[in-house]
Amino acid sequence: MPQDPKKQQKAVMKKRKKAAQHKVSAKANLTFSKEGMLREARSLPLLECWISQSWQQDAPGLVQIIIARTQLDRRICFGSYLVDKLCLGLKNTFVRTDYSQRDYEREMERFQSRMEMQPCSLELAQQMIYAAIDYAAKFGFVKNCRGWQF
Repeated sequence: MPQDPKKQQKAVMKKRKKAAQHKVSAKANLTFSKEGMLREARSLPLLECWISQSWQQDAPGLVQIIIARTQLDRRICFGSYLVDKLCLGLKNTFVRTDYSQRDYEREMERFQSRMEMQPCSLELAQQMIYAAIDYAAKFGFVKNCRGWQF
């Protein structure tokens, strides 16, 4: 560090400014980048979880799971997971981001029209999804999916 107090203060302020810019850019990345937001989705506040009412029954064997979270800008992101308990494990999945409350409710109505859903805990939803991935991996259907975070 410089011996001159003014130069020393200037160097400290420069470091602080650089550190503050770094923090802001990481936050901005999370807010505006879809990929960044999805990477950090697990840390977002949980809105709700839904699971098919027939999840404990053997027939039809398909279980729909929805995990919804509130983004930093108060919009909604959610993941949909279709689990085949009888054969394939995790059969299909997709995510949606930047949904308004109204758009999310419309999407949930569509899910409800295809399969009766009920609220569930996040732990149950995650357990079903990870068990389905592990099951499918035993038979070679999926490879290296354990890094996914829901």
